[in-house]
Amino acid sequence: MITEQLSKIEKQVFVRAPRARVWEAITDAKQFCEWFRVKTSDEFRPGARIHLVSTYPGYEGYEFYFEIDEMIPNRKFSWRWHPSSKVTKPAPGEEPTLVVFELEDAPGGTLVRVTETGFDHVALERRAKQFEDNTRGWELQTESLRRYVEEAA
Repeated sequence: MITEQLSKIEKQVFVRAPRARVWEAITDAKQFCEWFRVKTSDEFRPGARIHLVSTYPGYEGYEFYFEIDEMIPNRKFSWRWHPSSKVTKPAPGEEPTLVVFELEDAPGGTLVRVTETGFDHVALERRAKQFEDNTRGWELQTESLRRYVEEAA
């Protein structure tokens, strides 16, 4: 894959639930922790730095952070983080990627679009691996979100 193609991940999932319910699942820290398989004691709010500890099988105990960028109720939730599988420090000069959840009404539920951009700012020697890991991660996490919301309904 050409490095220019390793800059943006896009995933979407249809959730059979109202947009407000999906919004709650992604922006309420307690609910987020359930489907994303992490722990935090932090509250989600714009500008907050959220400390998380993974409970995901194979990544248990892995600590990471994200900084909440934007929260537009029932529409958009975004954060910045350093995508680093089991790497605690980004390479010198690396900038965080931007993760954006966008919600829109769809017949019978909500369409959730997740994009992660900025991989072009990840060190070249790590970019392909991080892009591949996060692509697979978003496939798993969007499905986890769908199951969590639909099973709770």
